[in-house]
Amino acid sequence: MLIAMRKGAAGWVAKILFGLLILSFAVWGIGDYLTPDANPVVAKVGEIEIRRIEVDQAERRQTEQMRRILGNQFNPADLPDGALRRAAVEQLVGQAALDMEAKALQIGISDQGVGDAIRVDPSFQQNGKFDTNRFRRSLSSAGISEEAYAQNMRIELKRKQLVETVRANISPPLPMLEAIFLLERQKRRVSYVELDSAVIKSPEPSENDLQEYVKANAAKFAEPARRDARVIVISTSSISETIEIPETEIANHYEDTKERYRTPERRRLVQALFQNESDAREFASKAKTNKTNFMKDAESAGGSVIDLGELTRDQIFPSPLADSAFSSSEGPSSVPVSTSLGWHVLLVEKVIPESTKPLATVAADLKLEMQQEQAISKISDVANAAEDALAAGGDLASAASAAGLPIVTLNGIDRRGVNREGSVSLKMPDDPAYLASIFERNVGEQSGLIELRDGVFIALVVDKIYDSAPKPFEIIREQALSEWKDQKRLELGRARLKSLTEASSLSIFKEAAKAAKLNVASINSSMRDEVAASNKFPSDFIEKIFNARENSTVSTNIKKTLIAAFVDDIQRPIFDLTGDAEKEFIAAMTDVYARERAEALATLARTVHLPEIVADNRSDEPKKGN
Repeated sequence: MLIAMRKGAAGWVAKILFGLLILSFAVWGIGDYLTPDANPVVAKVGEIEIRRIEVDQAERRQTEQMRRILGNQFNPADLPDGALRRAAVEQLVGQAALDMEAKALQIGISDQGVGDAIRVDPSFQQNGKFDTNRFRRSLSSAGISEEAYAQNMRIELKRKQLVETVRANISPPLPMLEAIFLLERQKRRVSYVELDSAVIKSPEPSENDLQEYVKANAAKFAEPARRDARVIVISTSSISETIEIPETEIANHYEDTKERYRTPERRRLVQALFQNESDAREFASKAKTNKTNFMKDAESAGGSVIDLGELTRDQIFPSPLADSAFSSSEGPSSVPVSTSLGWHVLLVEKVIPESTKPLATVAADLKLEMQQEQAISKISDVANAAEDALAAGGDLASAASAAGLPIVTLNGIDRRGVNREGSVSLKMPDDPAYLASIFERNVGEQSGLIELRDGVFIALVVDKIYDSAPKPFEIIREQALSEWKDQKRLELGRARLKSLTEASSLSIFKEAAKAAKLNVASINSSMRDEVAASNKFPSDFIEKIFNARENSTVSTNIKKTLIAAFVDDIQRPIFDLTGDAEKEFIAAMTDVYARERAEALATLARTVHLPEIVADNRSDEPKKGN
């Protein structure tokens, strides 16, 4: 496992890593979210409801975490549409399943336990001690009340207690640890040459040579099998496009949900906190409006200065402090406010008035949201209507009419969904069974209603079949000529490297390289991950190097570049249980072993407490329960 994880963090490897991390998020998510009742339910696990705002927050957290892990190599655009959001739903469903399992096992956390966990959190400590002011500031900036935070902490502690039970500190079997350690820590010294075959002059083929090459690679040069078909697609996306929403209804919905688009008044605040009233009043009497001077003078006067940033009234604790901040105009407050923490003097650096997005700026999103909501409620009826029409002997047109949906015409598509012009429909359902259903039917054969994943249904009829056939030679001649020459150059290059690949010692390898007029480069004794980090070779060739015997040659070609590498020294470590490197390795593997057991628990919890994916009206299509 560790070997595979170290083979790189780019391209498909990064995407696999992303997938593995998503699995662990289901176990190790952070429960710092609120659940406003105004948000629609996206999923249910037992009695636990997952609402849209939770999905939004989880999606943002996962995006940020992936950026921290993969840095610039992480680009959300490389992932399938909606992948991050689906992963966020999966994370929350996994957490909810664990919460239901904790409840079934009657795991409980006392108020004292919650309080102790909060007090030992380093985020809320100052000089090694719990700082109430710091705690409240953190919650205030996050917009979370103390009650909500304590409730989320209780949930997290229950989940942790359940997971930690299976994460007991059990090491993997010692023979397995030793084998992996030796594979990872062995060092190899490698000498290698590179030959760009593009510099090799290729012979000119005869017409017969080209035709034989095309014949030997007939599938590559043939026109693919294609089909003409007509399809009706029943999904929330296709249904929503048929739904008209009057402007008056959009306006009424806007008024009903206007609070969503309101940004409350905020104040940009700086606070000076004093421990006695006289110091606070003396400072307040001469406090300056300039932020820099305010902070500098407050510190000189013995105050503790905090730049609170932009806050709404609800984010300021306690309420007397909020009243003072929001009753003052810009500038320093003239009268200190007393709380249990001391005497506060506030500087209102800027007043940011309340604002509400006008209807014109959100009308399109509201319309789409309303269309999606109505489509979700109609999809079962639409699918049933289409199925009834087909069951009664109706054709595709009858089913489309009953469903109130258009017929999609596909002309000359291949098994990838690509037409003769080289384009593919962006509205094609994301399920391989869609195209498979088209290519497994005969001409004129009317399908019944076929259910795809994500709650999508289709019905189709194939109108014409175009069998795969060779393309005219004159059309593919230039492509065949180019490929034939590339192949010949590689063959000539391999022949030039033959004496190197047969070398039995480093000296013979170097002499052969000299005769072939090639420069020898080398990699000093390095471990597998060190060679990978150098980015000199692809991962599959690195595997060849580390699987090769001592004093042997391995070769490959990366596109048009040929490589021959000679392994002339292998240093195998001794597995010493008392060694620092071994102890660190065993600890890391024990943690991996524990995480795998925790993920197995999460999978089991999901199996026992089956989730129901209700709807997510910010997604393109509905999700169906598992």
